[in-house]
Amino acid sequence: MNTKSTSTSSTNSSRKKLNPILSSGWSKEKDQALSEMMHSWQSTKKDQFVGTYDGETPKQYGLVFPDDLKRNIFFWGNRPISLSWQPTSDKNAEFGVVAVACSDNQTTYLFTLHDGKPVVLCSQKDDDGKMVFYDSQNFALQAGFAKIVTGKTLQQLNVSQEMQNGKIPPNYRHLWHYYNDYTQKVEQFDLTHQPEEMKLSSLADKWISIEDPEDDGIDYFKMRLRYRFFNGQQILVAILKDETAFNCYLDVKQAEQLQNYQYGDEDD
Repeated sequence: MNTKSTSTSSTNSSRKKLNPILSSGWSKEKDQALSEMMHSWQSTKKDQFVGTYDGETPKQYGLVFPDDLKRNIFFWGNRPISLSWQPTSDKNAEFGVVAVACSDNQTTYLFTLHDGKPVVLCSQKDDDGKMVFYDSQNFALQAGFAKIVTGKTLQQLNVSQEMQNGKIPPNYRHLWHYYNDYTQKVEQFDLTHQPEEMKLSSLADKWISIEDPEDDGIDYFKMRLRYRFFNGQQILVAILKDETAFNCYLDVKQAEQLQNYQYGDEDD
């Protein structure tokens, strides 16, 4: 009987259960780096955050973090998600949470690892007992957390607006997907090829105005591109505006998940 081998195997198994933090890549040093980053970032804000990275217990809407991460009330857009507290949990979940921060103005940030990528999620309201999160659009938070996790500096992407001979700029020429509130379905808007009836009339304040030549020069619609964070990446998102403004995505699954979510700059 190989007692030594059995003992070693048992010890290694126990360590794996007790320290999944090793497999998640998180550490006390990274916790400290996140604490320093958050204190520096919030010094420019009106809000003060209570964070697990300072050994504190954030609370929001009657929830206590990290204990309540195991509850089945969390959503990413309209999709339910499972969460686990990575520094101490040995359970598998879609999102591994390494830190939580809450403020007095009902803002909650989850610092997570998803598909091997650092993702900062943000929630600012309780929706009928559900806590709905979206990707934080704060570049400093996403870039700072990504640097702590990966050691790499995140570059902020900007849209290049190019207009030539009244043609729609190349980066607009895609099959776009958007959620129609009226039909409650994801529909398509094809700009792969500029339709003959569409005429690009102007490009001002980052908006392109496209007219219907049979409509006496009245704007047919306006469109604008910008990059937004989704699942640890900066994705191209278009605003399409006629009477209302809504967002269009290159990936149909993103349109299904985010539906009519507003980033806050649709009417800028």
